Amino acid sequence: MSSANTNITNMIKTPQIAVITVTLVAFYLVVGGIITMANIYTQPLIKKYAEHKKQLAAAGASQMLLIKKVIPEADNFEEIGKWNINGMTAPYFSVKKGDETIGYAIYSYGKGYQSLIETLIGLDKTLRITGITVISQAETPGLGDGVTGEEFQKQFRGRDISMLKVTASGDKGFVQALTGATISSRAVTEDAVKNAINYLRNNIKQH
Repeated sequence: MSSANTNITNMIKTPQIAVITVTLVAFYLVVGGIITMANIYTQPLIKKYAEHKKQLAAAGASQMLLIKKVIPEADNFEEIGKWNINGMTAPYFSVKKGDETIGYAIYSYGKGYQSLIETLIGLDKTLRITGITVISQAETPGLGDGVTGEEFQKQFRGRDISMLKVTASGDKGFVQALTGATISSRAVTEDAVKNAINYLRNNIKQH
């Protein structure tokens, strides 16, 4: 190839190389900008999702601890519905040990002397009570707040719905009322617990 032809070829290639270089630089700048913007947008969402998962895991662990208080053999649970009582919406669960359903747990609310008494009730598959625990209340200190005590709550273990009546006579067939706090005692026994069991009797056939 002559010197003149070589110079012409070089003159043609140099602008092409420049165009290609500028195009590639522009391409990488655009792609880099898109990736940067995507990271700016997605990182908060990823962080929020991770935090949400962490909160759900913590809530699940906390819920498991509560369920084990009323059904000690439980090792997992599944929410199967919600119901309404005294203006509140409350969940209920199928409770399992391994793959076997061993009972149910249900939140409920009873109208106390000066508050709604939130209660979690554990039941076996025949709907006999395995345990209860009062989650929250604002009853009279030294009187109605006794519904949170072990002595009151342990009375419910092994009872079925026919035995959920408050008495002050000492009759062991029924729930002994707290001294000076019959209303609070009835709120848990005849409102929160009894109504919850009655609801489950009519609504868990499909589960």
